[in-house]
Amino acid sequence: MKKSNKTLIIVDMQKGFLNKNNDFLQKNIENLLKNQKFDKIIATKLFNHGQGPLVKFLNWHRFMNEDEQQLSINFLNNVQVVEKDSFSLPDKILYQLKDDECYVCGTDYDSCVLAIMFQLFDHNIRPH
Repeated sequence: MKKSNKTLIIVDMQKGFLNKNNDFLQKNIENLLKNQKFDKIIATKLFNHGQGPLVKFLNWHRFMNEDEQQLSINFLNNVQVVEKDSFSLPDKILYQLKDDECYVCGTDYDSCVLAIMFQLFDHNIRPH
C-alpha cells in the first residue's frame, strides 16, 4: 500500500485579510511550519482579477491590488503558491492531492477554509 503524503494547505494568509481578530493565525502557522514535517506545503493566494465569480456574483472588488494580495507568512523554500479566484482550490491542484492527507489552515475559515475542506472530502481526499 502506497504511503500518503502529508500536505499542509495554508489558505489566503494575505495582508489584506489580516486584522486584530485573526492576527494570531500568522504566528501559529509559522510555528506549525517550524515544528511539523510536511511532504508538501501549498499556500493559496486569492487573486480577484475582476472577471471571476467574486465580482460577477458578489460584486466584491477587493484583492485586485498587490498590497492586499501579498502573502503575510514567512515561508520556507519548498512552498507551492497557488493563485485562486474563488473560495475553492483550482481543479489542477486537486489532481496533485489525490493520494494525500491534507491539513488545512488559514484565514476566512467560515468560507474559504471550509469550502476547501468540503472540496477535498468530495474528491475523496482526507481533510484535517
